[in-house]
Amino acid sequence: PAGATARIGRAPKRYRASNVNLEVTIPERRYDLVGEILLDAIARTAAGETPADAVARIAHDRGRELGVAARGDRNLGRLGPERATTILVELLTDLGFEPTSTGDRIVQRNCPFYRLAQRSSELVCGINQRFVDGLLDGLQARRLRADLDPADGRCCVVIART
Repeated sequence: PAGATARIGRAPKRYRASNVNLEVTIPERRYDLVGEILLDAIARTAAGETPADAVARIAHDRGRELGVAARGDRNLGRLGPERATTILVELLTDLGFEPTSTGDRIVQRNCPFYRLAQRSSELVCGINQRFVDGLLDGLQARRLRADLDPADGRCCVVIART
């Protein structure tokens, strides 16, 4: 502090509060993503639209936006199922889903919305499915689809070839 006299030994450490938020979860959780989808749905519910329908629409739109951005960033042309699967796995990995290919399906070993899915699996898993479906639409991965396939120990959304 100003005006303090010198002391023998090391100078005391001084700390200041930071505006940086740091959160670490293992496995990765993305409550910010589902929170943004829910807030946007509340703010943009159309006249005559149910809140659940607004959430589904916004989740699909958010996924589609990410898929379109990935297409633009990578200058993707027409995607066959193998290349679409590779790109989708990369995107889902970045989002914390921990996808793994098993034959003709992609199983997601982690649900980034796990705690919320435990409270309301129908709503949260529906958001997740619509989000991944939008991601596929944005990528124009027409030969892949996002299905709900609930199981213990993994995400309820599985991607399959059509």
